[in-house]
Amino acid sequence: MNYSDLSNVLEYEVSLLDKLVYRLDAEYLLVEGNRHSYLMSATAEVNEALGAIKEAELRRGVVSADICITLDLDPLTPLAKIAELAPEPWKTILMEQRSNLISATTTVAEIKERLSRLLAQRIAVTDEVLSLLDSSNPTSIYGRDGKRFRDTTISLVDGRI
Repeated sequence: MNYSDLSNVLEYEVSLLDKLVYRLDAEYLLVEGNRHSYLMSATAEVNEALGAIKEAELRRGVVSADICITLDLDPLTPLAKIAELAPEPWKTILMEQRSNLISATTTVAEIKERLSRLLAQRIAVTDEVLSLLDSSNPTSIYGRDGKRFRDTTISLVDGRI
């Protein structure tokens, strides 16, 4: 294996991360727009992209290890160190690709966080509605002052049904 192989693997991995960003964005928009009928398909596409990324990471690990062995380095040497030790033009190319990889993973993390917050909000609203329907549990109610108080006598559904 050589630097060209590593560069190709990195380029492929960045393209997979870009596809994952697209799929996560689509999933977020579906959740935000209450288009839940397509959510399972979107989630399946996200999982498919994640599987491809894992395979690419394994491939990158193999190619990196081969280069490290050639350079008499530990096979687990980080990409930054490999790029630093690479001859030009590979040093510049690998550093740029590493930067692109970091940027793409940062974007994925940001979208994941936004999606997690949105889903947490939806779950909280759902829990609130379900608590109004359950007459056996005290219901959270807001008073005129905007503060929450508990009142077991208020329920949307009478427990005798």
